[in-house]
Amino acid sequence: MVIIAVAIALLWPNKKTGITTTQCPGQTLAQRAAAADVIMTGSVFMVLPDQDHALVIIDPIRIYKGQIDRPTIKIPAQADTAISSEQTTDILHFASGQPPYLLFLKHGSGQQYITARCFGTRELGSGLTAEERQILGAGKQFNTPVQ
Repeated sequence: MVIIAVAIALLWPNKKTGITTTQCPGQTLAQRAAAADVIMTGSVFMVLPDQDHALVIIDPIRIYKGQIDRPTIKIPAQADTAISSEQTTDILHFASGQPPYLLFLKHGSGQQYITARCFGTRELGSGLTAEERQILGAGKQFNTPVQ
């Protein structure tokens, strides 16, 4: 028997993550791509409590920009087990076992990254849009590095 625990984390602008924008600026996809350190698709492996926030562990799937040299990406987020009904434009809901995300990441503290919906991060849904395919290209499949 396999037991899978589902945890939920919300990512929204705050001082701990270094994200200060609460409303999306009028940037084009090309500008958002240029501003990102890493662009990738990935699935939430797990969400762990980490002091006063949650740590979202992402398994990379495909890399479009930048280099990933480890099999998981860590993103700090606010922990919340009851998803807020508050409507803001920059909240991302991360939960293990959900479909992949398209992630626009910037280097954070240590070996962690930060992201926001305003950076371009979104649920992947049915895949990349035509504009995303044109700007990001084909990318490359992530292969777990040999250690």
